Amino acid sequence: MHSRHISSLPRLWLMTDERMGDALLPSIEALPKGSGVIFRHYSLGVTERRTLFDQVRRLARKRRLILLLAGSAKLARAWKADGTHGRG
Repeated sequence: MHSRHISSLPRLWLMTDERMGDALLPSIEALPKGSGVIFRHYSLGVTERRTLFDQVRRLARKRRLILLLAGSAKLARAWKADGTHGRG
C-alpha cells in the first residue's frame, strides 16, 4: 500500500468486478466504515473503468473506506487510489 497513511488494514474487504453489475454501489454502501474495496473491473475499457472507479472513489471517501486499485502503482497514484492490489 502507498499514498495515505493507514494505521491498520481493514478486516473486511470487497473485491469488485463486472459480475457485480448493479449491485456494486449498494454493496459498497452496505460496508461498515473502515472496510476496504479492491476495484478490479479488468474487462472494461480504460475510459469506462476510470469513470466507474471515480464513482466508487467518491462513495468510498464518503463512507470512509480504503480503496485499492488492481493494477500498477503508477496507475493507482494517478487515479488517486489509497493503494494498489496485485503486481505493482
